[in-house]
Amino acid sequence: MLGPDIDEAGGAFGVTLGLLSMLALSLGTMGQRWVPSGVDPWWSATVQFTASIPPLAVLALLVDGTDAVSEPGKGLAALVYLAAVNSVIGLLLLGVLVRRGGAGASSSVFFLMPPVTAVLAFLVLGDTLDVRELLGLVIAVAGVAIATRRRTARRREPSLS
Repeated sequence: MLGPDIDEAGGAFGVTLGLLSMLALSLGTMGQRWVPSGVDPWWSATVQFTASIPPLAVLALLVDGTDAVSEPGKGLAALVYLAAVNSVIGLLLLGVLVRRGGAGASSSVFFLMPPVTAVLAFLVLGDTLDVRELLGLVIAVAGVAIATRRRTARRREPSLS
C-alpha cells in the first residue's frame, strides 16, 4: 500500500507504531463490551486517558524531543482540538456504538474514515474528487450501510392445520 513512499510515513518505525495502534484500538473496542453498562462513560474515558498519558509522553519525548513545537499557541490549540474532538468525543461515541450495536457493527464505521477525510479535504483544502474517489466513497458508504443495518425478524403466521 505504501510502496516506495514508506519513508514519508515514518519508515518502518512509523508503520510499526501505526500497526500497534490499530491493534490497541481493536483490543480496546472489544474490551468496551466488558465495561458494565452502568459505568459513567466520562469516568471510563478519564481512566483510559489518564492511563495512556505516561507511555505516550515518554514516546513523544523519545521520538520528537522537547523542541518539536515552534509556535506554542497553535500547538496548544491543535492539542486541545485533538484531545477534545478526536479523543474524548470519539471515544465516547465509540463506546455508545459498541454498547448498542456490538463491536462488529461499530468497527465497520471505521470504513467511513477515508470517505469523510476525502470530502473534508475537498471542502477545506480544495482537493479534487475524481471518479475513482467518488466510486470508492459510494462503495464504502454502501458497505457500512449494509453491515450496520438492523435486520427485522420475520413473523410467522400461525397455521390453521
